[in-house]
Amino acid sequence: AALVPFDKVLRKAGGANTELSTDGVHLTAKGYGMLAAAVRTKLPKHLAANATILCFGDSLTYGIGVRPPNNAPEPATTYPAQLRTLLR
Repeated sequence: AALVPFDKVLRKAGGANTELSTDGVHLTAKGYGMLAAAVRTKLPKHLAANATILCFGDSLTYGIGVRPPNNAPEPATTYPAQLRTLLR
């Protein structure tokens, strides 16, 4: 399993400031983009179409206020959506 040292990425960008985090813990859309980019760099260049990526941390996956309601489309700004875009 690959470990993504996101704390280092976040510190290099100035820490969990208001541009990257809503409260010092939960990320903004820009923070999610940074997380998606950091994860993408640790994945193989080519993934099988049926590959599964397991990420731990609900607060990083769908932070406060971004979890879509039941059966609603996922906002393009979430971490999973941004990672999916990078994988295409």
